[in-house]
Formats: sequence, C-alpha cells, structure tokens
Amino acid sequence: MFEKSVSSILRGAGWAGVLRRNAAIRPERPALLDAAGAMSHADFLRRALGAAATLREMGLSPGARISVISENRREIHLLLGACALGGWALAPVNWRLGPEETTDILRGCAPELLLHGAPLPEGVGLPPSLKAVRAFEGPEAFPFEMIAPESAAALALEPSGPDDPLCLIHTAAVEGKPRGATLSGANLVAAGAQLAHAAALGETDVFLGALPNFHIVGVGFAAAVQLVGGATLVQPRFEAKAAAAGIAEHKVTLAGSFPPILEQILDAADETGADLSSLRAVVGLEGPPMIERLHRSWPGAKFLLGFGQTETSGYVTYGRGDLFAGTAGVPGILTELALADETGAPLAATTPETVGEILVRGPVAMLGYWDQEEVNRETFRHGWLHTGDLGRIDARGRLVYAGRAPTKLLIKTGGENVYPAEVEKALLAHPDLAEAVVVGLPDARWGEAVAALCARKPGAEVSAADLGAFLAGRIARFKQPRHVVFVEALPRGADGKPDRAAALKLVGEAL
Repeated sequence: MFEKSVSSILRGAGWAGVLRRNAAIRPERPALLDAAGAMSHADFLRRALGAAATLREMGLSPGARISVISENRREIHLLLGACALGGWALAPVNWRLGPEETTDILRGCAPELLLHGAPLPEGVGLPPSLKAVRAFEGPEAFPFEMIAPESAAALALEPSGPDDPLCLIHTAAVEGKPRGATLSGANLVAAGAQLAHAAALGETDVFLGALPNFHIVGVGFAAAVQLVGGATLVQPRFEAKAAAAGIAEHKVTLAGSFPPILEQILDAADETGADLSSLRAVVGLEGPPMIERLHRSWPGAKFLLGFGQTETSGYVTYGRGDLFAGTAGVPGILTELALADETGAPLAATTPETVGEILVRGPVAMLGYWDQEEVNRETFRHGWLHTGDLGRIDARGRLVYAGRAPTKLLIKTGGENVYPAEVEKALLAHPDLAEAVVVGLPDARWGEAVAALCARKPGAEVSAADLGAFLAGRIARFKQPRHVVFVEALPRGADGKPDRAAALKLVGEAL
C-alpha cells in the first residue's frame, strides 16, 4: 500500500528491537508507572509478547489494524508493543468523538479487533471487518499474560518491519473525512531520537503521560522516552492537580503542553504546593508569558518550542523558548526542511523574508494516509512531505511559522486540530441554516476558539443554543463553535466564495 521510503540509516530499526534491547540491558528499570505500580522493561516485553501471542491465536491477519477506544492506560502501550512484535498496526480512536465520527474512523481503517475501556458509546456502528470486540476489564477482558521471549509462542511471531504500518493516528477531518496518518516503527525511532537529542533524554527520564494516546504527542513522547530506556507515568487523562501531584511524586522530567495545559499545572502547583523541580523539559506550543512563568517558577525546567504535526511523527524543529523566541527552532537531527513555491515545488533559494509552504524530508515523514492514494500523491509530490503550513527560514536557519496555507485551513484549539469544512458541513445539516463559515478566533486560553458566522433561511429563528444542541450528537465537543454570530448574508470575495478574513473580522467585532 505504501512505498518503501524509510531512510537506509534506519533500515531494520523496528519498534520490536527497542523493546528487546531495553529488556536485555536495563531489565529492572521502570518502563511504565501508574496507579497499579511500576512495570519494568523486562515485564513490559513479556506482557507485550503475551498479548501478541493471544492476538496470533485469535487469527488476526498479517498487518491487521487493532482499534482502541479508551482513556490512557498501560495496556495501550503494551498493545503498541504487541503490534510491533506480531506485525499488526494500532489505530487508537479519540474517545471524545461523537458516534458518527467514531463510526467513520472505524469504517475507514477497518480493524479486525476493537478493544475498549468504558462501555462503547451508543450509536457507534461497528465495521464488518471486526472479528472480535473485547474490553480491558471484566470477566472477558483481553489478557496481557507474561510469556518468556524464548518461548515457542514468542518465537513464532513475525515482527513488523521498519517500513510496515505500526500506528494510525487520525488527524482532523479534511473535507469532512478524517485521515489516518500511518506511522512505522522507524518513524517512531527517528522522531524519538530527535526529541531525545533536543531534550537530552536518558534512562532516568520520566514522561508525564497525561496527553491522550490517540494524539501524536501522547504516543510520540512516550516512545521517545522508551527508546532511551526511560519511563512513562500513565494518567487516564489530563487533570491539572493530578498532573502536578504526579510530577512531584514520580519525579517527572518531561512534559508536553498545549494551551492551557502548562498554565493549569503551574496554577495547581501554586495552589497545592506540589514540587515541580524535577521537570527538565517542557515541549510544546506556548506564548512568551507562560514560558517566562515556567522559567521563573522552576528554573531547572526549560521550555522547548517546536513545529510538527502527526504526518511528521511529531515535532521536526526544536528551540529553547528563552533563546529562540518568535521562532519554532531549528530542524531536528534527522529532518531536512525546505519551502515551496505556489506550485508546490521546493524553492532552490530563499531569503529570510521568503514565505512558502513548509516541506519536510527525512525518516520522520509518515508512510502516508491510510487508504488515500490520490491524497498521498499530492502530499508527497516532488519528493517532499507537504505540510500545508506556511513559514520562512531566517538567516540563522530558524523556522518562523507563518500560518496555514489557504487551501488547508486549520483551527488549533487546546492542542486539537479542527478543519472548518467539517464543522461547516455539520452546521449546514440544520434545516434552518442557509450558510455558515467557520473561523478560528484568537483566544488567550485555548490559542484559538472555533467560531461560526451563520445566515438563517428566510423566516427561520434558529439560535446559537439550538445549533449547540443540534451539533452535540454529530461532532466532538472541541469542534463545536464556542461563538456563533448571525448575519443576513455571508461576506464574499470577488470569486463568490465566502471571505474568511472578513468573516473573522465580523465575528471579532460582534463579540
């Protein structure tokens, strides 16, 4: 399905090898920490092998997808390991999505096994590809028994190759359809190596695993720490006081942040007296005031800015917030950046003022979108991954982010990606709406807030509250507009299409 594109420097660098290496050279060091205690690297390998042997007994096809709908738990990390050891791919699903969105994703990736934590949401349609649905808890729970690496069941497994799909992370829906960015074991190794280099990670580091495992930062940062033999503190979901307490108790050294995560952790520490002095690195998207507050409150911690996306296996640039202010840092050790012209071709020469689409090349580039061959050809044209983001490269080689390309509008709210087209489609399903345009309104707390400018049909009296109730069962809460403004007609440009800049201005003025 995907072309073999992994760089030769990572040939053979599959994820199964990482697990075996950790178990061999640091067997007693912790791999996972949670409310149940610590799990060593040796036990991690044995339990992941046990899960893989069970999956093989269930008759899963080579390369089959295994979907998970659950809050964070240690079993999800073990399942990723089991997939690497047995040649399958993990496809976690955002548990905050509505039943229609969840159904679309399951149909798209066609899993043979679905594992879930809490009861499945009502109304979710199960795809015909499923061979089994199992829970993580209860009398029929999926087993994670331990087997020895030298056992017959373990030796019969066929691990994933470095180019094989290992993880499908679904991005925001483009044109109303979510896309599964498909990552290989070599992608995780390459991205992990870059983060480990940028944050100087080693086997004593502990990652705050409170970000969701259906998000690339949740998966990728845990993988980076595991790559170097460290541990992940698994928390079910982000909750500020629990995060602050976990950092203090388990001496967490690495955290990821999207507004308002860091602010809430710092507030919780101020309120409870939690000691955050173990933190060495916080990586993410924060503004100067919050970065300065972190450095002032906990001088041992440094904030790393960056640029990246699911399609690039996470961050591809890094830079200390106190040294690279106003930029997204410099390319990681395994990443090459370029800028594209209006045709999508890489520019041979640029100046610090040149703005173009950001192109990425290297072993961090995804295999492609699952079952999206035409989109993949467009995304990887000219031999580069086209990110859909704009930027410029200054005289010191630092990337300066310049927004989203007009053809790939995106709203980033609280670390989640929302494509306006998906929200507009859901809004226009309401019988009383004639037109709608969705924009990202600057928001001090969330980065951007989803806002909608709507025009009613003649005689209709639909309200913002009515629209909120209508959308509740159709799209996830984080995609639903926080602000709705009604007008007689949408502003339009010379081409007759909605003028999004004018719509954003109207929404801002109205609020």
